[in-house]
Amino acid sequence: MKKLIFLIIGVIVAGMTAAYASDHDFRAPQDSVIIEYGKNGKLVIIVDNAEDFKRLKGLDINKIVSELGIKMDSTSGKLKVVQMSELKELPEYKSKEIASAKVDDINGDYQFKLGRLNVKVRENPGEDAEVEIFREPKFSKPYKRRNHVFDLDLGFNNYLETGEFPAGSDDYSVKTWGSWYIGFNWKNYTYLSKNGAFQLVWGPSLHWYTWKLDNRDVSITKGPDQVLFTELQGISGTKSKISASYLNFSMIPKFDFGAVSNSNSSLRIGVGPYVGYRLGSRSKHKYRDEEGDRQRVKNRSNLYLSDLRYGIRTEIGWKGVDFFFNYDLNEVFRNNRGPELNAISIGISL
Repeated sequence: MKKLIFLIIGVIVAGMTAAYASDHDFRAPQDSVIIEYGKNGKLVIIVDNAEDFKRLKGLDINKIVSELGIKMDSTSGKLKVVQMSELKELPEYKSKEIASAKVDDINGDYQFKLGRLNVKVRENPGEDAEVEIFREPKFSKPYKRRNHVFDLDLGFNNYLETGEFPAGSDDYSVKTWGSWYIGFNWKNYTYLSKNGAFQLVWGPSLHWYTWKLDNRDVSITKGPDQVLFTELQGISGTKSKISASYLNFSMIPKFDFGAVSNSNSSLRIGVGPYVGYRLGSRSKHKYRDEEGDRQRVKNRSNLYLSDLRYGIRTEIGWKGVDFFFNYDLNEVFRNNRGPELNAISIGISL
């Protein structure tokens, strides 16, 4: 019975091999029987000795197909053996052979390979033989539902007033160079598709804002009702800035075009919301007074900064580099406590 099943499956696989080789110079082994049908169809039966060839003469192919219970679709004319299915996890298949066959030494199972197509045959004593046909997945990387990484944001801060940068004459206008943005991100990747193309990137992060003023003579203090930007006279300022830290949480849907082509050299795009809570803030002013002495004034205060921040983050990646752009939808300062400004940040993730 095993030889009979081995022969039938060999005929099926050989027929598939013949279809694959229709555009190639097909040459069957010397000890073989070739049955041609239709335009390009071939059934190849391979024997390795004269005794098996004699037995071949007594085989009735139609009877064998009938005994195996294989039914033909009257509409399409196709023989359906078993339903095709994909295995979730298989070892990476690197063989370049068109077709191969092997016998399991432990349980005697027969296995045939034709590219990614696999045919397994198991004979159960006293029962019908089990035939399984499946395809190995194209995506060779093992499928993981989740992954996580730690990365660092480095960039610059500024803010917009009614959609534009503040004028240089405004006391609160910012100098981009020196207005650093630093963030530590714990990113979790939840893959929403098996090939990893569609992802949800989420997790907490710790970020620091710094706004360095253009006018270094301006001092930043907390007044009774609002934040004050006051230009001091008779001094020579060297630095004036506001710093604030936030604990954030973001959730960004992302699409990785490289995962579709099983490559890491393609475009990645993601856009999603974030929300954060202020942990601390302060202002700092360094200058030389009228006598030329160095002065350093630190003001640890909330400066009427918004405790809650929220906005939209955009990430664009290529190969191993990712760029980000953050836009705060809420204002930097509380309502009527300071200029109406919306923070922006741009930089690179490492």
